[in-house]
Amino acid sequence: MKSPTLSALFAIFLSVFVLCPAGSSQSDDARTFTSTDGKNLTANVVAVFGQTSVLSVQGREYAIPFSRLNESDQAYLKKWAGENANGATSLFDITLEAKMENKKKKEGPNTTVEEEKWVYEISVANKLPESFSGVRLECAVLVHHAHSGPNEEKQIFQSVNALDHSISQGKEPAQLKIGPVNIHKSKDSRGKRREDELIGIWVRLLQNDRIIAEKKTDAKELVEAKWPF
Repeated sequence: MKSPTLSALFAIFLSVFVLCPAGSSQSDDARTFTSTDGKNLTANVVAVFGQTSVLSVQGREYAIPFSRLNESDQAYLKKWAGENANGATSLFDITLEAKMENKKKKEGPNTTVEEEKWVYEISVANKLPESFSGVRLECAVLVHHAHSGPNEEKQIFQSVNALDHSISQGKEPAQLKIGPVNIHKSKDSRGKRREDELIGIWVRLLQNDRIIAEKKTDAKELVEAKWPF
Protein backbone atom coordinates (compact mmCIF):
# COMPACT_ATOMS: atom_id res chain seq x y z
CA MET A 1 0.00 0.00 0.00
CA LYS A 2 1.38 3.40 -0.97
CA SER A 3 2.19 5.88 1.80
CA PRO A 4 0.13 9.07 1.69
CA THR A 5 1.90 12.08 0.22
CA LEU A 6 2.75 15.06 2.40
CA SER A 7 0.20 17.14 0.53
CA ALA A 8 -2.44 14.54 1.38
CA LEU A 9 -1.35 14.48 5.02
CA PHE A 10 -1.73 18.22 5.25
CA ALA A 11 -5.03 18.45 3.44
CA ILE A 12 -6.53 18.61 6.93
CA PHE A 13 -4.74 21.90 7.56
CA LEU A 14 -5.70 24.54 5.03
CA SER A 15 -3.10 27.14 4.13
CA VAL A 16 -0.17 25.50 5.88
CA PHE A 17 3.23 26.96 4.99
CA VAL A 18 6.11 24.68 3.98
CA LEU A 19 9.41 25.99 5.36
CA CYS A 20 12.12 23.60 4.28
CA PRO A 21 13.11 19.96 3.81
CA ALA A 22 15.12 18.59 6.72
CA GLY A 23 15.85 14.97 5.87
CA SER A 24 15.04 13.46 9.27
CA SER A 25 12.35 11.04 10.44
CA GLN A 26 9.91 11.37 13.32
CA SER A 27 11.53 11.16 16.77
CA ASP A 28 10.24 9.37 19.84
CA ASP A 29 8.66 12.56 21.24
CA ALA A 30 6.28 12.96 18.29
CA ARG A 31 2.73 14.00 19.19
CA THR A 32 -0.54 13.34 17.43
CA PHE A 33 -2.17 16.69 16.72
CA THR A 34 -5.86 17.10 15.96
CA SER A 35 -7.30 19.69 13.62
CA THR A 36 -10.40 21.70 14.43
CA ASP A 37 -12.43 19.33 12.23
CA GLY A 38 -11.23 16.24 14.13
CA LYS A 39 -8.52 14.86 11.82
CA ASN A 40 -5.16 13.65 13.20
CA LEU A 41 -1.54 14.18 12.23
CA THR A 42 1.62 12.94 13.97
CA ALA A 43 4.47 15.45 14.11
CA ASN A 44 7.36 16.79 16.18
CA VAL A 45 7.32 20.34 17.51
CA VAL A 46 10.28 22.32 16.21
CA ALA A 47 9.37 25.85 17.28
CA VAL A 48 6.57 28.15 18.36
CA PHE A 49 6.43 31.76 17.20
CA GLY A 50 3.52 33.87 18.35
CA GLN A 51 0.35 32.07 17.23
CA THR A 52 2.18 29.82 14.77
CA SER A 53 3.62 26.39 15.47
CA VAL A 54 6.38 24.84 13.39
CA LEU A 55 5.90 21.08 13.10
CA SER A 56 8.17 18.52 11.47
CA VAL A 57 6.56 15.71 9.46
CA GLN A 58 8.67 13.13 7.61
CA GLY A 59 11.66 15.47 7.47
CA ARG A 60 9.84 18.64 6.41
CA GLU A 61 8.98 21.69 8.50
CA TYR A 62 5.50 23.21 8.31
CA ALA A 63 4.15 26.40 9.86
CA ILE A 64 0.65 25.73 11.19
CA PRO A 65 -1.46 28.45 12.84
CA PHE A 66 -2.87 27.69 16.29
CA SER A 67 -6.32 28.38 14.85
CA ARG A 68 -6.11 25.12 12.84
CA LEU A 69 -5.60 23.02 15.97
CA ASN A 70 -7.95 22.02 18.78
CA GLU A 71 -7.80 23.67 22.21
CA SER A 72 -5.83 20.81 23.79
CA ASP A 73 -3.08 21.09 21.17
CA GLN A 74 -2.98 24.87 21.50
CA ALA A 75 -2.50 24.54 25.28
CA TYR A 76 0.25 21.96 24.70
CA LEU A 77 2.09 24.26 22.28
CA LYS A 78 1.91 27.23 24.66
CA LYS A 79 3.34 25.04 27.43
CA TRP A 80 6.03 23.73 25.06
CA ALA A 81 7.01 27.30 24.13
CA GLY A 82 7.58 28.16 27.79
CA GLU A 83 9.79 25.13 28.40
CA ASN A 84 11.83 24.75 25.21
CA ALA A 85 14.19 26.68 22.99
CA ASN A 86 13.10 27.10 19.40
CA GLY A 87 14.96 24.71 17.13
CA ALA A 88 13.95 25.88 13.67
CA THR A 89 16.82 27.46 11.77
CA SER A 90 15.08 28.35 8.53
CA LEU A 91 12.36 30.71 9.71
CA PHE A 92 14.26 33.95 9.09
CA ASP A 93 16.76 34.84 6.40
CA ILE A 94 19.47 36.95 8.07
CA THR A 95 22.26 38.35 5.93
CA LEU A 96 25.33 40.10 7.35
CA GLU A 97 27.65 42.23 5.23
CA ALA A 98 30.64 44.24 6.43
CA LYS A 99 31.40 47.46 4.53
CA MET A 100 34.13 50.05 4.97
CA GLU A 101 32.48 53.48 4.98
CA ASN A 102 35.52 55.68 5.45
CA LYS A 103 39.30 55.56 5.50
CA LYS A 104 41.75 58.21 6.67
CA LYS A 105 45.54 58.31 6.64
CA LYS A 106 47.68 60.45 8.93
CA GLU A 107 51.39 60.95 8.37
CA GLY A 108 53.46 61.71 11.48
CA PRO A 109 57.21 62.24 11.96
CA ASN A 110 57.71 58.65 13.11
CA THR A 111 54.43 56.85 12.46
CA THR A 112 51.86 56.51 9.71
CA VAL A 113 48.36 55.73 10.97
CA GLU A 114 45.35 54.56 8.96
CA GLU A 115 41.87 54.66 10.47
CA GLU A 116 39.02 52.69 8.90
CA LYS A 117 35.36 52.97 9.82
CA TRP A 118 33.37 49.79 9.22
CA VAL A 119 29.65 49.09 9.46
CA TYR A 120 27.60 45.92 9.26
CA GLU A 121 24.53 45.98 7.06
CA ILE A 122 21.95 43.51 8.34
CA SER A 123 18.90 42.25 6.46
CA VAL A 124 16.14 40.22 8.11
CA ALA A 125 13.44 38.47 6.08
CA ASN A 126 10.57 36.49 7.61
CA LYS A 127 9.49 33.13 6.15
CA LEU A 128 6.60 32.60 8.55
CA PRO A 129 2.98 33.32 7.57
CA GLU A 130 2.54 35.86 10.38
CA SER A 131 4.10 39.20 11.13
CA PHE A 132 6.33 39.94 14.10
CA SER A 133 6.17 43.27 15.90
CA GLY A 134 8.15 44.50 18.89
CA VAL A 135 11.24 42.71 17.65
CA ARG A 136 14.63 43.97 18.77
CA LEU A 137 18.08 43.12 17.58
CA GLU A 138 21.11 42.48 19.78
CA CYS A 139 24.54 42.31 18.28
CA ALA A 140 28.12 41.90 19.41
CA VAL A 141 31.03 42.80 17.15
CA LEU A 142 34.37 41.19 17.91
CA VAL A 143 37.57 43.14 17.21
CA HIS A 144 41.17 42.26 17.99
CA HIS A 145 42.98 45.45 18.98
CA ALA A 146 46.69 45.38 18.25
CA HIS A 147 47.36 48.27 20.65
CA SER A 148 45.77 46.61 23.66
CA GLY A 149 47.53 44.54 26.26
CA PRO A 150 47.62 40.73 26.10
CA ASN A 151 44.53 40.47 28.31
CA GLU A 152 42.56 43.13 26.44
CA GLU A 153 42.68 41.93 22.87
CA LYS A 154 38.93 41.52 22.44
CA GLN A 155 36.50 44.41 22.38
CA ILE A 156 32.76 43.90 22.32
CA PHE A 157 30.62 46.43 20.52
CA GLN A 158 27.00 45.85 21.52
CA SER A 159 23.91 47.61 20.30
CA VAL A 160 20.19 47.08 20.82
CA ASN A 161 17.90 48.49 18.16
CA ALA A 162 14.16 48.11 17.66
CA LEU A 163 13.38 47.12 14.09
CA ASP A 164 11.56 50.10 12.62
CA HIS A 165 8.68 47.99 11.37
CA SER A 166 7.21 44.57 11.96
CA ILE A 167 8.77 41.74 9.99
CA SER A 168 6.06 40.54 7.61
CA GLN A 169 6.14 37.40 5.49
CA GLY A 170 6.45 38.23 1.83
CA LYS A 171 7.35 41.90 2.45
CA GLU A 172 10.63 43.71 1.97
CA PRO A 173 13.25 42.58 4.53
CA ALA A 174 13.92 44.79 7.53
CA GLN A 175 17.22 46.64 7.08
CA LEU A 176 19.60 47.76 9.83
CA LYS A 177 23.07 49.25 9.97
CA ILE A 178 25.39 48.62 12.95
CA GLY A 179 28.48 50.70 13.58
CA PRO A 180 30.75 52.41 12.99
CA VAL A 181 33.52 50.12 14.23
CA ASN A 182 36.92 51.81 14.21
CA ILE A 183 39.93 49.83 12.97
CA HIS A 184 43.43 51.30 13.35
CA LYS A 185 46.56 50.33 11.45
CA SER A 186 49.96 51.88 12.08
CA LYS A 187 53.51 51.62 10.77
CA ASP A 188 56.49 53.20 12.47
CA SER A 189 59.75 54.48 10.96
CA ARG A 190 61.39 51.08 11.49
CA GLY A 191 58.70 49.34 9.48
CA LYS A 192 56.98 47.74 12.48
CA ARG A 193 53.24 47.35 11.89
CA ARG A 194 50.34 47.18 14.33
CA GLU A 195 46.94 46.35 12.87
CA ASP A 196 43.53 45.91 14.46
CA GLU A 197 41.41 43.12 13.00
CA LEU A 198 37.65 43.02 12.53
CA ILE A 199 36.75 39.42 13.40
CA GLY A 200 32.98 39.26 12.92
CA ILE A 201 29.50 39.81 14.29
CA TRP A 202 26.88 37.84 16.23
CA VAL A 203 23.25 38.88 15.78
CA ARG A 204 20.21 37.79 17.79
CA LEU A 205 16.54 38.64 17.23
CA LEU A 206 14.35 38.76 20.33
CA GLN A 207 10.65 39.21 20.95
CA ASN A 208 9.49 39.63 24.54
CA ASP A 209 13.02 38.74 25.68
CA ARG A 210 12.82 35.40 23.86
CA ILE A 211 15.35 34.57 21.14
CA ILE A 212 13.52 33.87 17.88
CA ALA A 213 16.54 33.76 15.56
CA GLU A 214 20.28 34.31 15.56
CA LYS A 215 23.24 34.26 13.21
CA LYS A 216 26.98 34.82 13.44
CA THR A 217 29.77 35.06 10.91
CA ASP A 218 31.91 31.97 10.56
CA ALA A 219 35.10 33.16 12.27
CA LYS A 220 36.45 30.46 14.58
CA GLU A 221 36.42 32.83 17.56
CA LEU A 222 32.66 33.36 17.09
CA VAL A 223 31.78 29.77 16.29
CA GLU A 224 33.26 28.67 19.61
CA ALA A 225 32.06 31.70 21.63
CA LYS A 226 29.29 31.99 24.19
CA TRP A 227 27.14 35.12 24.31
CA PRO A 228 28.34 37.80 24.84
CA PHE A 229 31.86 36.37 24.45
